[in-house]
Formats: sequence, C-alpha cells, structure tokens
Amino acid sequence: MTDANTPEPTPVAGPQVPPAAAPAASAPAAPAPGAYGVPAATPTDGAAPAAYGVPATVVAQSKAARLGFIFSISQFVINVFSNNVINGIAGTGDVGAVLVAFAIFRVIVAGVIVAGFVFGIRGLRETKDGALRGRGFAIAAVVIASIGTVFWLITTFILLAAL
Repeated sequence: MTDANTPEPTPVAGPQVPPAAAPAASAPAAPAPGAYGVPAATPTDGAAPAAYGVPATVVAQSKAARLGFIFSISQFVINVFSNNVINGIAGTGDVGAVLVAFAIFRVIVAGVIVAGFVFGIRGLRETKDGALRGRGFAIAAVVIASIGTVFWLITTFILLAAL
C-alpha cells in the first residue's frame, strides 16, 4: 500500500539489534601436543594414557637381585647378634657351649653371605639386557656380600683368639 510517491522509511541511528538466532559458540581451541599439561601422544590402541610420572609400561624387577640384597644386608644383623650371644655365653665360662654357638652362628652367617653372592650374581645376569630392573640391587648385593666376607673373617679370627 505504498505509493510510488511515498518515501521509504530511513533506518534510525542507534544500536543495532542482533539477529534472533545468534551463531553457536565454538569450543576453545585445543592446545598443541607437547604443550605444558598436555600429553605428547595418546595410545592408538584405545587404552587410556598413563598418568603423569608413571611409565606406560611397567618393567618387572629381578627377584634374584632383591633377594641377594636382602641376604647381604641381613648377614650383618645376624653377625652382630651372634657375636653378642657368643660373648654372653663366654661370660658363663662354659667353653663347650661357646664353641657350639660359635660354630653354629659362623656357619649360618657364611651361608647367608654365600646366598647374597649367588643371588647378587644371578641378579646381575638377569638385568644385563635391561629386560628386568634391579641392577642396582644386584650390584649392591655383591658389594655388601664382599664387605660382609671381610667382616666375617675378621670377627671369626677375633672370636677364635678370645677363646
């Protein structure tokens, strides 16, 4: 119903009204792989990625290396205990009991030292190729068993001289 002589309405100056349907907000851009706080890669087999600070694959530890370390450390405890027991028995004046205790404890300590050596060397062989962890335990077992052997010899001669 407008006529050719009627002018078109002019737009009013002022703020523009946004259209009724605003465009959907897009998700924030993902940070680049390797950025701080973002894992560099995710597994392709569908498994969940490992937590931070935890290796993706857990390598088993050599039981022989661990046993060698335990035996090597325990021989010191047994040696000190046996020396105290033998000295206590020696105070009673019973020479036969002292000799029996001496022989029993010396054999036990020697067996524990040998076990430390055997398991330590076996642990060294098992961990040589890197398939198993625990090489440090194996090295420590052999070193501590060596020191224990010297300590055992010294205490044996001292106790024999005291008889």
